[in-house]
Amino acid sequence: MKRFLSIFLICVLLCGSLASCGGEEPAGGEPTAPSDASTAETTDGVTTAPDTGVGTGTESGTGHETKGSQETQAPTPPTTADNFVPILRFAVGSDTHLANTVTAEDERLVKLFTSAYAYSDAHEAYKGLDGVFIVGDCVDKGTQEAMDRFFAIVEDNLREGTVSFNPMGNHEYYTTKYMDGLTEEEIYAETVRMYTEASGYEDVDWHTTIGGYHFIFLSPDKNGWNFSASKQNWLKAELQKAAAEDPTGRKPIFVFQHEPVKGTVLGSEGSSGVDTLDMVLNFYPQVVDFAGHSHYPLNDPRSIHQKKFTSLNTGAMKYLSYDIAGVELDDIANATDYEGGWGFLTDATVIPDGGAYYIVEVSADNALLVHGYDVDGEDFCMEPIFIPSVGDRTEFLYTDARKQDAETPVFGADAAVTVGACGSSTVTVSFPQAACRDLINHYRAELYAGETLVASKYVLSGMAQLPVPETRTVTFGGLTPDRDYTVKILPVSSYAKEGAALTAAVSTEALVYTRTDLPEADVFCLDLYENGTAMDDVSMTNLTPSTAGMPKVEEDETLGRLTASFDGASNYLFDGITSQYEHIRGAVTMEVLVRIDGVSGASDAIFSNCQSGGLGINAKAGSMLEFIIHLGGSDYVSVKGNITEGVYVHGVGVYDGASVKLYLNGVLADEVAATGSMKIPASSAQYLCVGADSQPSRVGDAPFAGAIAVANIYSEALTADQICSLYMDYVG
Repeated sequence: MKRFLSIFLICVLLCGSLASCGGEEPAGGEPTAPSDASTAETTDGVTTAPDTGVGTGTESGTGHETKGSQETQAPTPPTTADNFVPILRFAVGSDTHLANTVTAEDERLVKLFTSAYAYSDAHEAYKGLDGVFIVGDCVDKGTQEAMDRFFAIVEDNLREGTVSFNPMGNHEYYTTKYMDGLTEEEIYAETVRMYTEASGYEDVDWHTTIGGYHFIFLSPDKNGWNFSASKQNWLKAELQKAAAEDPTGRKPIFVFQHEPVKGTVLGSEGSSGVDTLDMVLNFYPQVVDFAGHSHYPLNDPRSIHQKKFTSLNTGAMKYLSYDIAGVELDDIANATDYEGGWGFLTDATVIPDGGAYYIVEVSADNALLVHGYDVDGEDFCMEPIFIPSVGDRTEFLYTDARKQDAETPVFGADAAVTVGACGSSTVTVSFPQAACRDLINHYRAELYAGETLVASKYVLSGMAQLPVPETRTVTFGGLTPDRDYTVKILPVSSYAKEGAALTAAVSTEALVYTRTDLPEADVFCLDLYENGTAMDDVSMTNLTPSTAGMPKVEEDETLGRLTASFDGASNYLFDGITSQYEHIRGAVTMEVLVRIDGVSGASDAIFSNCQSGGLGINAKAGSMLEFIIHLGGSDYVSVKGNITEGVYVHGVGVYDGASVKLYLNGVLADEVAATGSMKIPASSAQYLCVGADSQPSRVGDAPFAGAIAVANIYSEALTADQICSLYMDYVG
C-alpha cells in the first residue's frame, strides 16, 4: 500500500475519535460481540456457550507452551510504515502439500524457515521470530507418511523460542475420506488421530497467547471442507475470552484456518470459501484472519480485505492458481501457462510458481506490517501492507471501495507491440508490461481480420513471478495462410480496470506446397443433409447412422457447404465401423474441418471412437486440437497444437507406422515417434461418433460444442502435400 495512505490515516487518528469498546459495532445498527457466553445464542445450533472439550483457556494450549504477556504502550506519534518497530513477529504460509517422498515442496518449506529467521536475525530493532504457522494442506494426500515427514521438517528447522502450530485443511482428509464405511464423524476422528500422532499435538484446534496477543487455530471437521456447529461454538467461546482481556478492542486477535470466509479475500468465492465462520467472526472487528486453500497469489491487492474484520489470503507454497479479473471462469479452469493456456485443474496443468508466504509484524500500538516473501525468487514479492489499526471499522482501509477508486493501467509512452515469428497459420507477438498501482492481472490479446474479431486470449501478467518479466508473449494458431490481421493488447488490472490498447499489424505467410491429386476418404466420409440427417458417403448401406440429441444442419455461407452444429449434448452415431478396423490398424488419416465454440472440461470429443482403444480428434482446454490413437502396448499417443476458437480449422491426424502427426491448416503442428498397431476399441463401444466419443451407453461421451463441416477417415497416411491440397480446396 502506498505511503500516502499511511500519512492520511495519521491525520484521521489525530483528528478523529477512537472507538470506545472492544467488539462494538460503530453507528449503523450491526450487533455487538456477545459478552456473556451463557446467554447469547444464534441459529443452526451455534451458541456462544463455551465448549469445554478442546483447547479452552488462553494459557492452556494443547501440545505447546505459551509465551508470557508483554505490556504495550501507545507511542506518540502513532506508528507509520516508515517508523515501524515490531515487538512481535510471525510467519504464515499455506498449502505446502508435502508428498510421501521428497519433492520441491520440501525445500520450499525449509526455505520458509531459513528466510524468516534470516530476516529476523538481520532486523536492527527486533530479532525475534515468535511463530511459524502453515494454515492447512500441509500434506498432499493425507497419508501418515507425509504427515510424519512434514512435522519432522518443522521440528528440524524450528528454533527454541518459536511457536509452531499448523491446523488441518482438506488435503489432510485425502486418505481417510476414501476409507470404506466410515461416517463423517469417524473420518474426522481418524484424521485427527493420524495428525496428532505425527505432530504431537493434543488436538487440532488451539488457543494460546504469544507476547500478549491471542492466536486461535481452527481445523475443519466436515470432511475437510467446512466447520460444524460445535467448531463454531468453540471459536465463539475462545474469541469472547480473548476480547474480554482488551477493553479497548484495539489489540488484534489472530485467527487461522484453511478455507477462507466466503466473500472476503481473493479466492473466497465459489467452492473455495466457507459460509459457517462469518456468523462468528463478524462480531469481532479486531480479528485478523489468515486462510489459504485457493492458491491465488498473495501479492494481489485483493488478498487483503476489510469489512467486518480483516482477512488475508496466504497464497500457496506449492502451485499457483489465477483468476481472470472481471471474467467468470468455470471452477475447473486453471492457467497452464502465462500465454493464454487453460486446462482442467491437475498437478500436470498448474503453474508451479508457488513458494510465497507472509512475515507479519506487530508494533507496540497494535499496528501491523505484513511482508510477502517468495522463497524461489529469494526476495520480497510485494510492497508491505501497513494496517495502522484494527477494531474500528470506520478506520478500515482495505475495503470494497478500493475497486471503485482503482487506477486504470497504462502502457508507457514508448511501448509497442513487437511482431515475432509468423508462419502460414501462426503469428507471435510480444509486448512490454503496462503499469498500474493495483497490479496488472492480465492482458486481453485480440486478433482481428479486418473488423472481425477472430481470436481472444487472456495472457497473465506474471505478477507473482520473481523477477516479474519485463515483456509478455502470445501466439495465435490455426490461422489462414497469407492473411493480414491486426493484434490488440489491452491491459487489465486486478480490479478489472481496462487500459488503452497497443495495436500492431501482423500477417501469416503463404502456404508452400506442391499441388497434388486429392485422395478419397475410403473408410468414412460424413455426408450431411438439410433435413438434419447424416450418412457415411463411403458405405451408405454398411454403416448405420443414428442420432443422440438434435444436431442442426445448415449452410455456411463462408465455407459454401453444409455444416452440422452441436450443442454439447448431441451427436451422430455410426454402427458398422467394426469391419473397417483391420484397414486402419497400421496406417490411418483422420480429418476434420471444425469450429470449436469452447471446451466444457479438460477435453471434448469432436470425431472419435476411443474406448479402451481406437482413435479420435478432440478439443482441448486452452484452445488446442488433439489427435490420439491407441497403439497396442503403448497406450494412447497424443499430438496437439494451438488453434483459434470460434473459426474453422482444418485438423488432420496421421499415423504412418513410424510416427503420429497432427497438421493444422496444412502445417505440421506436432509429431511423436511411435510404432505398433492400433488397438481395437472395447466391444461395447465399437461405433464411430461425430460430435462426441463412443461409449457403452450409446449417448456419446464428452460431447462437443461447435460445428463440423468435414469428418473423414482414410486407410492410408496422407502426405503433407495431399493435406495442404485438401485444406486449400476448403478455404479457396
